[in-house]
Amino acid sequence: MWGRTILVAHTDPSYLEKIVPRLVERGFHVVGPVSTARMALALATLTPVSLALVGEKLAGVRDGRAVARALRSAWGVPSILVRDSAAPAPC
Repeated sequence: MWGRTILVAHTDPSYLEKIVPRLVERGFHVVGPVSTARMALALATLTPVSLALVGEKLAGVRDGRAVARALRSAWGVPSILVRDSAAPAPC
């Protein structure tokens, strides 16, 4: 069984207003939300996370796919890539 700590990296406030409270209500510890790859990876170095919800488009240089790859390779953290106009896709 995986842990209950989820990193959230996304730039859409309306998405965050919906997803973060739902995760908390279901007993998850939410790390973030953050809007850039740099902030997401910095948080992952400070807090062990079990899963990441990552927006496809992030503020800054790197996109969500780059963050998902970095989280997997550095810490073994699986990610769900959240597309702007579609359902989440596992990475």
